[in-house]
Amino acid sequence: MAILGIKVTPSMIWYAIAEGTKKNPGITNLTDDFRIPFPKSLSTHYEKAAYLFDEVVRIIERNQDIKSIVLKENEYTRFSEKQTSRFSSNLDGVVMAVGASKKIIVVKKLYASLGVKKAQLLNAAETVSGRTAKYWGDDIAEAVLSAVSGL
Repeated sequence: MAILGIKVTPSMIWYAIAEGTKKNPGITNLTDDFRIPFPKSLSTHYEKAAYLFDEVVRIIERNQDIKSIVLKENEYTRFSEKQTSRFSSNLDGVVMAVGASKKIIVVKKLYASLGVKKAQLLNAAETVSGRTAKYWGDDIAEAVLSAVSGL
């Protein structure tokens, strides 16, 4: 059984695939394929949503043992909400639609439900999976911890 942890931003799809157990997790995709940038040619929200749908379907079809998707949603307050955070929420909905279309459960998580504070995020994820050679940061760490939380 595998769990797809995913974090979507307006410019990038970050994902991690976890297998094993919570006590002994393994992340299977961190050496090669863990981030998918939205092509710059996509200029509308509709185009990005369609691209995201297709890419998440592709990830699932390449990893047939995915049984659940854990989606790390953005955290913002009423005062920090802006156009990009609303669009990110729309993209989260696209991931949920893929799950529904593939009959895969989708669970949404915040830091509190991941059991970590933002300040501890990178260290907690590195303890679980080690660091990626490139692009190590909050977004991939959120995808890693999301995937592991679903085991």
